[in-house]
Amino acid sequence: MKLETHIKSSLKKCGVPGRDIHEWIDAHFEHDKFAEFINTGILPHDWNPYEHRIHRHCIEALAVCLIEFSDRYSADDIEAVFKSHLTDDYRGYLPNKTDFEQPKFHNKYHRS
Repeated sequence: MKLETHIKSSLKKCGVPGRDIHEWIDAHFEHDKFAEFINTGILPHDWNPYEHRIHRHCIEALAVCLIEFSDRYSADDIEAVFKSHLTDDYRGYLPNKTDFEQPKFHNKYHRS
């Protein structure tokens, strides 16, 4: 999901756009490779567009997010924006770190 779509969704659901939180969650995404894919229509052979999600698209990353943004938002707002991002990306599901080790999970959520 695009950044602006995440922002609109969390604003609607949580009352907080949380742009910086959304950017933090997706910080490991390789924008250059995505731009190459968009421009050429060819997925770079050494790139998985979902690989970045293992770092911050799991419920375990919420604890770090709470610390990272505690000076800017309330804990409730951080949690709401964080969960909004994940449930938008995972059609209502909140993944945990071990989900990323399961082929069934990848087949369900990371295949177009």
